[in-house]
Amino acid sequence: MNAFDQKLGEHQLKLRRGRVETLQVNVGRKCNQACRHCHVDAGPWRTEMMSEETAQRVADWIQTHRPAVVDITGGAPELSVHFGFLVQIARGAGSRVIDRNNLTILEEPGFQDLPDFLAQHAIEVVASLPCYLPDNVTKQRGAGVYEKSVRGLKKLKRGWLRPRPAVAFGLQSLWARRFPGPQAEIGNGFIARAFPAPNHGN
Repeated sequence: MNAFDQKLGEHQLKLRRGRVETLQVNVGRKCNQACRHCHVDAGPWRTEMMSEETAQRVADWIQTHRPAVVDITGGAPELSVHFGFLVQIARGAGSRVIDRNNLTILEEPGFQDLPDFLAQHAIEVVASLPCYLPDNVTKQRGAGVYEKSVRGLKKLKRGWLRPRPAVAFGLQSLWARRFPGPQAEIGNGFIARAFPAPNHGN
């Protein structure tokens, strides 16, 4: 008996595996961005992408085990040729699907239909942005990324207003080595900058 099992026994505890609730699938390291803080060192030059054989094996597993959530990530997962296939398989199996979206992918050529695709399949979009302040985003992700991210977010927002399944959006805020501040404050600050109230001449 190893030390871990022994310690459990001392407390009359048993560790049993439960049902798999979430399957996270990393479809590759290719990304249209090159962020200093990326934990997988993704970038436009990366070529490590999920093969067709592996994508089919993942799809077979999803159809067999039907996890509650399929979380698709990368890189920019939408750059995988198997992204749409895995989304459709997972939704067909009754799974919630999360797209780890960097927002700027929505500005790339060939992805103009992505907001509609996400909305049609009721995909939950979890988008990352290092900070709600443009200067901080530029320092980590490069010039123009903040503006592209806001335009991408607005494209998703337009999709929510149409008569089709809603797209959920979560904003993760990471900056330097500090923990983010209160989420309500950060969220309100971002919304005020990205979606300023219309000026009616008052």
